Amino acid sequence: MFPNTASADGTLYNGLMTKRATPELKAAIRRYHRDGWSYYALAKIVPYTKTAIAKWCDEELYVRQKSSAQNWSEQNREKARASTKKWQEANKAHLEEYQAAYKEANKERIQKRNKEYHARNREKRNAQSAEYRAANPEKMKQLDREYRQNNPDKNAAKAAKARADRAQATPPWLTEDHWEEIKSFYATAKALEQAFGGKYDVDHIHPLKGRTCCGLHVPWNLQVLPAGENRRKSNKLV
Repeated sequence: MFPNTASADGTLYNGLMTKRATPELKAAIRRYHRDGWSYYALAKIVPYTKTAIAKWCDEELYVRQKSSAQNWSEQNREKARASTKKWQEANKAHLEEYQAAYKEANKERIQKRNKEYHARNREKRNAQSAEYRAANPEKMKQLDREYRQNNPDKNAAKAAKARADRAQATPPWLTEDHWEEIKSFYATAKALEQAFGGKYDVDHIHPLKGRTCCGLHVPWNLQVLPAGENRRKSNKLV
């Protein structure tokens, strides 16, 4: 019926490519559609959806169908969500397999898209991350612990950079009294954790590596903040 078209890994599906349709295959599908085969009938014998087949056979019809489906979804959001959820639950294994294959085949594209999104929404993403961490402290502790165990090299590099930044920002003229005052901030953070639970950080009011200014590791540049608030502040001067 259709020409044998092998996929990149050589697999066949009834003589059809299982991943990406070739121009020859699309032309064959269009011929059978002109001979009277419906999209539904074609979708029964080839590993592609009716929507994909409609797009190949009639671009204008595909656009109209897509617009109609979008309008219906907007007017019936709850029904659309329920229908999507029902299909996802019924096809969980297929969906996971498809998503894994798509991610593998589009690694660079996905990485680029994610990078651009994070760059455009940096403040929003940081706030969401801070809120999630604050709302799930035990889970985040476990995830952080697992990350440190699985990435000792990255963790060591991060700690070394923090020590270097702090060392460069620590003036040599600090006295013993200054050091005792600095230690008192860390003691206060620990006492607050024990008294009220949650995580508290010692924050630099003027960040050591700020975007517009760089502060010093000195007592009058320190404050104790809840961990979530400190992460939202990040390296900004508030």
